Amino acid sequence: MLEKWTSGEQDRHFQLNSEKVRALDIPRREQLIDALANYRARRNKFMGLEQTDKPMEILDVVERLGAGTGSLGNRRFYALIRDIDKQTEDHDFILDIKLQGQPTAYGYLSEEETKEYNDNFASHAVRHADAYTALSDFPDHHLGWVSLENESYSVRERCPYKRDFDTSKLSSKEFLLMAAQWGEVLALKHRRAARRLNRNQDSSPLEKKLKDIAENHLWEFKFFIRSLAQPYAQQVRRDWDAFRLNADTLVAQ
Repeated sequence: MLEKWTSGEQDRHFQLNSEKVRALDIPRREQLIDALANYRARRNKFMGLEQTDKPMEILDVVERLGAGTGSLGNRRFYALIRDIDKQTEDHDFILDIKLQGQPTAYGYLSEEETKEYNDNFASHAVRHADAYTALSDFPDHHLGWVSLENESYSVRERCPYKRDFDTSKLSSKEFLLMAAQWGEVLALKHRRAARRLNRNQDSSPLEKKLKDIAENHLWEFKFFIRSLAQPYAQQVRRDWDAFRLNADTLVAQ
């Protein structure tokens, strides 16, 4: 992955011969480097973790363009980092720094629920870190957050495994079976995460409510899911068709 995005060895830096990255102006570059310089220490102090004395060198930073699926359009940066270890070889890697907005449900919360959310999370990026840690069996140890111009950005190591599963060769029946498997995996991960966030209790309020709905109101539950999923899928298709139709105009702007 480093060979794809960077050049050099001792003076490793990002390659700028791609439409996927762009150099930052000096003020933004300095602002980002300053925010990253001690993000680990701030994170560890905030979360009550043991402080590390392993030095981190920031080799280069760039803006990442045109990345993301659900986050496409959110401002994003890459930082080239070197972990300096006197006992082993230095380790270079890329940090993915992404603007985190409010969760989808935030705008539908009551005043009381909004206050509870704001009391629990110092920023949307902190909420992202908590959720990621709860969902993952092996959380990224570079996970954290930074603030830039009063906005919160998540920080995590860029994963080299970015290829999507090709569903184009699946029949409709195979696709439905795989979608069911994905749904079970997704539900299991969120159930486990909810329990972790609920101090590792055997259940969580969300889980109890969903279980009651699924067991006692199954038809209504299925109708509710379809009423959300089908219009959403149709809207995604309309958005994609509109984007393709106007892509050249958007690029020209």
